[in-house]
Amino acid sequence: MLKPFKHSIRAYYDSYYNGNFLRNYRFIYDKTQSFMKDGKRIEYNTKSLTAFKYGKHDTSKKKAILFLIRNSRTPYGTLAGEITYYKTLEDFKEGRLDKRFCDRLFFDFDIEDNEKVNNLKEEFKRAHQTLEGKEHDEQLKILQDDFKDLIFNEDLLLDVFNEAQSLCNYLERYGLKPYLIASGSKGFHVNVFFDEMQLHNLSQISQTLALSYSQELNLQYLDFNVFDKNKAHKRLQRCQYSVHGKTNLLTRPLPIDITYDEMLEQIAKTKKQPIDFDFDMMKAPEGFNKMLMKLDKEISFRNAQRRQELEKINNAKRLKLQKKYKGKYKDFNEIDMRDIANSYGIDGKHQGDRIIVSCPFHDDKHPSAVIFKERFHCSTCNMTLNYYDFIAKLEGTCEKSEIIEIASKFLK
Repeated sequence: MLKPFKHSIRAYYDSYYNGNFLRNYRFIYDKTQSFMKDGKRIEYNTKSLTAFKYGKHDTSKKKAILFLIRNSRTPYGTLAGEITYYKTLEDFKEGRLDKRFCDRLFFDFDIEDNEKVNNLKEEFKRAHQTLEGKEHDEQLKILQDDFKDLIFNEDLLLDVFNEAQSLCNYLERYGLKPYLIASGSKGFHVNVFFDEMQLHNLSQISQTLALSYSQELNLQYLDFNVFDKNKAHKRLQRCQYSVHGKTNLLTRPLPIDITYDEMLEQIAKTKKQPIDFDFDMMKAPEGFNKMLMKLDKEISFRNAQRRQELEKINNAKRLKLQKKYKGKYKDFNEIDMRDIANSYGIDGKHQGDRIIVSCPFHDDKHPSAVIFKERFHCSTCNMTLNYYDFIAKLEGTCEKSEIIEIASKFLK
């Protein structure tokens, strides 16, 4: 069993984050991103709560920990911190991914397909969108109680708990020390800690290991949606002892040998009594560190090969399309943005005189960009480009001569 911490929750956070607080902390809110107040709709401020929050120059651990403690209970959300971090304030301000360090992997077990849970989520959404004041708070309390009833009286967490625990037991057999965490809602997290290092393919490493574990143990609740290569380095994990907005339960670490009934007793507690945690004692053996570095190099090599192959394919497509449009226009003022996009293989749903496309400048799973004859606009990036700037951004150049040379291929 985990031992109660002999010091304070501040000391717990200092050990859990291994003294590294140069990371962003964010509030996680419901997808509605807004609520009613005094008859007006208020949009949540979802910007990162960065080191600048603590002062222009002071990013001390003391202030970061105080921030975590004082903001661990919020009305409609919960606090989360990024799993990767920076070593210097200069790197933090610059924000480059290749400057980030990591010291843990994070596997998420979650119940995605449950009718009662999905109905409750819709009710939460309606409450935030339509209610305010006392009426809103009363309805929120009712929904939180209904959610907790699923957890404590209908065994909502039984199967997902068993799976998370089975992964912990499996990892233990290989000399690892997994860290089991109840999310405060309908799932569990499993952390694996290791020596501080820079991994350039954190998402694919996590995904590769998760797939291996899933196949070996026949896991059904391991969430693969979180292994987005563009977001993994900034992936959020709920801070321990913060409150989940849908249940009013704490995000809480658990011993991996705990029984299901004991787990329910633990997560029902409201007191923030941190457990004993020593980061150095939780780190994986040296063999695991070497395996991560080797896997990182192998993935980097494969990615480089794929990029070369895709570049050849894209160049061939581009040449073919440029031949198609060459000679179509007499001067630069006539060039059609839609033809330029097509020449780069960017196409989508045609609606009248515009094309709805996935934005090529960010990870856009739900098309949020539109291309007209004379402009490109992405609502997510909040960016409007003419064809000159569009080509410049696609090609990664600001040299006027290069852009003109590319655009001239559409002329006679």
